[in-house]
Amino acid sequence: MARGNIKRWMVNQTTRHSSDIVQISPAGVLGRPLVVLVNYREAQDILQRRGADFDVASLHNEIFRGIMPGAAITNYTDEQYNSIRVLTRELMTASFLSNVSGPKLYAEASRFTNTWKAKSQRALGRPWNASPDFERLALNVGFSVVFGARQQGDDEAISGSLSGEPLHDDASEAVDCDEPIAFEEAPLPDIFAASRLHSQALLDAALGAPRLYYFALGFLASWRTSLDLVNTYVGKRAAAFTQELARGANPCPTSHLEAALSKDARQHRRARAKTVQDEAYSHLLGIHDTIPHFMDWAAVYLGIHQHLQRQLRAGLRAAYPQAAAEQQVLRCRPPVSFLLREARRDTTILGHSIPKGAQPSSPPAGWEKPEVFDPGRWLRNDPETGEAKFNGQSGPFLAFGAGRRGCFGKRLAYLNLRVVLTLLVWSFEFGELPDNIMTDLGLEQHKSAKPRAAWVRLRQVCC
Repeated sequence: MARGNIKRWMVNQTTRHSSDIVQISPAGVLGRPLVVLVNYREAQDILQRRGADFDVASLHNEIFRGIMPGAAITNYTDEQYNSIRVLTRELMTASFLSNVSGPKLYAEASRFTNTWKAKSQRALGRPWNASPDFERLALNVGFSVVFGARQQGDDEAISGSLSGEPLHDDASEAVDCDEPIAFEEAPLPDIFAASRLHSQALLDAALGAPRLYYFALGFLASWRTSLDLVNTYVGKRAAAFTQELARGANPCPTSHLEAALSKDARQHRRARAKTVQDEAYSHLLGIHDTIPHFMDWAAVYLGIHQHLQRQLRAGLRAAYPQAAAEQQVLRCRPPVSFLLREARRDTTILGHSIPKGAQPSSPPAGWEKPEVFDPGRWLRNDPETGEAKFNGQSGPFLAFGAGRRGCFGKRLAYLNLRVVLTLLVWSFEFGELPDNIMTDLGLEQHKSAKPRAAWVRLRQVCC
């Protein structure tokens, strides 16, 4: 079965059996029954109110444990998990997002916009694949927000790649403006390349048997080198800030890592240094996963739905919140294709017996014509003013999970997506793409589904 059809196949099983819940046979990973649940209210109830019955699946923990064993995401909802969340909960407060993370994010998004302006001028109306651009943006945002440092050589590398000739014929001499243009990709800094390798490993490990997968990777020198590189980088930054604290200084944290270390010091170092470092690195990989995933699909949908793009741009000019468009991209293409939990004890779902160890999975479902991209799904008329306003409760939405084990970085993710999407839609018109590109988007399906390429045809607009 093609990877891109797994989610659809799971939903089809419930339709075939006329039931909101089915068990997939043979049994799931390592002999544990895999249960598919498409009842949104029941799935939401499991995530938010049935923590005594269900916790994150052991498979989920093992996927992340091979890279960052000390991070909260590798734990069940236990004392260790709670102690790490105490260190990091400040990071998602409005004050930290506005005063620390927000300015760094805006600076990176502005640099990215300037790079795209240079590319669009050289492309002269020809489309190019923006997926590598979004991935590089995510890495720059992640290292700036999480570790408080930019990779200075990256700007020079990007400028150098734009100063040369495009890999295809010069766009100025091109007759066919529908022919894609390829720009030379600037080499990634070593620490960026290591992080990208780790992100890909997480996706591959999610396909099954993560312990065996990481065991095999351990024999590769390139894998061991990447882990050493990241551990050294993060360790040095942590040690430098810790030394400042030891000297009696009280520096204001400028990153996720520094904020967690500062909180740990105030609590008399209850956590191990490696735990804090692994937790910070998990935030980086989370950013690396969400920004490219969202922006790849946003670029695709904006190119296809020209009228919705115009509405969004007009709304931005009128200072109207673009939350409906964001929510619809996440609904159609959630960062995680399906949510997986594990029964902690014998229990029931919708009257069906669920044995301990069974893994209920909830693929997105519950919308009429779910494949249709329509931000209007999230708009409701205000009874007093008659104006259309965003309503996040308009329908099923579990793109970031829910409950105590919902996505910890959800607020940061929304901030990232809003800033980047706003700047790009404000600055560029995403033109219609030629049929030879749009006939086969293709999917790269792992834990989340991405288009094989996010083609864009840009024209700068005056604001």
